Amino acid sequence: MGLTASKALSAPASAKLVPVVPGLLSIVIPAHNEESRIAETVLSYAAALQGAPYELVLAIDGCEDRTGEVARSLQARVPSIKIVQSPTRLGKGGGVLEGIRQASGSWIAFMDADGALSPPEFLALLTKVQANGCAGVIGSRYWDRQRIQGSYGFLRWLLSRAFNKSVRFLFGLPFEDTQCGAKIFRRDAIEAVMSEIRLRGYAFDVELLWRLEKAGYEIRELPISWDHKNGSSIKLSREAPRMLSDIIRMRLNG
Repeated sequence: MGLTASKALSAPASAKLVPVVPGLLSIVIPAHNEESRIAETVLSYAAALQGAPYELVLAIDGCEDRTGEVARSLQARVPSIKIVQSPTRLGKGGGVLEGIRQASGSWIAFMDADGALSPPEFLALLTKVQANGCAGVIGSRYWDRQRIQGSYGFLRWLLSRAFNKSVRFLFGLPFEDTQCGAKIFRRDAIEAVMSEIRLRGYAFDVELLWRLEKAGYEIRELPISWDHKNGSSIKLSREAPRMLSDIIRMRLNG
């Protein structure tokens, strides 16, 4: 049985991961009701990474549609797919954590299932983090708003910026965009903080970055181009207050 999405604060996550495969890149893709979009994302990344040592870890999270079925059909075409499926809703962070636990790579990335981050943009981030020697890199949509394509509404932008200001005030994190679905980390950094992670909802990213910073790992933020996709099941106006409540409680509880 998985945790429910409403249970944002829970027991710390297990730090136990599967054995590492040196040089392997693991891309964790959490997916909740993404039957119409996940195939295009997976196939585009599989094509871009052809010949490279990689795996796509699809964390199918309490779906009410055919996302799991679509993922299994993709496995026949893309042998590097690994499926982690929960029948109950774990939450965004819970899904990512389950995917990370099953990831074998020495580099662990996670990104959104909707394909808003193109393979070339992802590969540019990967090249930079491997060349710079830092523990991780995150993408930022807000360094240059001209690089955001699609209908990224004013309310979404306003709520996102307000949440980020709250994060910077509460935690002193230097990042402009903690919630961007474009993150790549060294496995050793993830392993060092996994046992401390408690958030399972959409504010999971904040806790992960905060704990990495507290542990002394260097995380860099780089501008990316972002093709915003409509049709997300996430209602930011509903989730934003919950996310704010989660990070306040996390800050108070340490």
